[in-house]
Amino acid sequence: MPERKIDNTLTGTWELRSVVGGLMVHPKYTPGNGNILKFEDTNYSKYSNGQLTKNGTYTLISGKSFNGELMERIIYDDDDINASMQFLEIRNGKLTIYWGADISLDGAVMQYEKL
Repeated sequence: MPERKIDNTLTGTWELRSVVGGLMVHPKYTPGNGNILKFEDTNYSKYSNGQLTKNGTYTLISGKSFNGELMERIIYDDDDINASMQFLEIRNGKLTIYWGADISLDGAVMQYEKL
């Protein structure tokens, strides 16, 4: 699949607001929770409770999602083979990442707000 130019709407700082997945119950995350994703050019940083947990590079490719819809897929650290599939969409200042499946029963749906 062809690599796509990084979408400049993804560039910036995003803070986690909700996670829904499987049979687990997850709380809503309030502003200032410190669970952050930062995207710059081709680099990313992940923070948990304000502490850096991982950083590296990312690429976006166009691909068919779990339900066959054409979506943007994010690949961290060029790990396309071992990584779980993650698709994303950005709407109204919100970043939604679908991990493992496009419904929360089979995977996880994480929603972030742009800071």
